[in-house]
Amino acid sequence: MGDFKVASVIELIGESTESWEDAVNQAVEAASKTIQHITGVEVLNLTAVVEDGRVTRYKADVHVAFGVDDKLRKIKEPAMATHATPVY
Repeated sequence: MGDFKVASVIELIGESTESWEDAVNQAVEAASKTIQHITGVEVLNLTAVVEDGRVTRYKADVHVAFGVDDKLRKIKEPAMATHATPVY
């Protein structure tokens, strides 16, 4: 996973008129336009659209994993909440 302590995973569906492999590549290429540090892809499911007895579109449901850069995270860990003891 490189220098990253935390990874995130998103699910995408890539589509291609060429092949399932190309559908996977389409999903990864689309993700890489907005997501940095992609480290891997897992293919979950392969499907296709059939028209007139022929496969016309290949679809790949994938998980794309990427490292979360702590230096870029804007969310800080929540402070410990202090609760007052209820008075009865």
